[in-house]
Amino acid sequence: MRDSTLLDAFVVLDDGTVERPELTITLDVATRAICAAVLRAKGTRSVDAAQLLAQMMAPAPMRPGWAEALAMEHSVVPYERLLSVDARLEGAAARPVITPQTIVVDQGNVFVSSSFIAARSSPRSSAGPTRRRTR
Repeated sequence: MRDSTLLDAFVVLDDGTVERPELTITLDVATRAICAAVLRAKGTRSVDAAQLLAQMMAPAPMRPGWAEALAMEHSVVPYERLLSVDARLEGAAARPVITPQTIVVDQGNVFVSSSFIAARSSPRSSAGPTRRRTR
């Protein structure tokens, strides 16, 4: 599930204007885990929705200053076995890599755009609209 909300905060943009930022997240409905997030100053665009999918499906690199306990190699997952399947996991943070089986979206412009449709097209996933009158 994807959802966007205006935050009760203000940011000063590069041109000096003040805006309320919008946070868009991807949520795994089964576990209620936030899988990816994008913070945008002026409304979510279709490229942001595509970026959410990319964040979910790619390993997150460890950042300078992060504790070693946050590294995937120190987590409880079978790191060596996963590394033998996907070399991108070397040096990754302990965040799951998710390839969604089903993507459910409302009919908002962001989610029916050509860039989002191209990003979500995967032979292992299907997409569909939400039921009428649901959030």
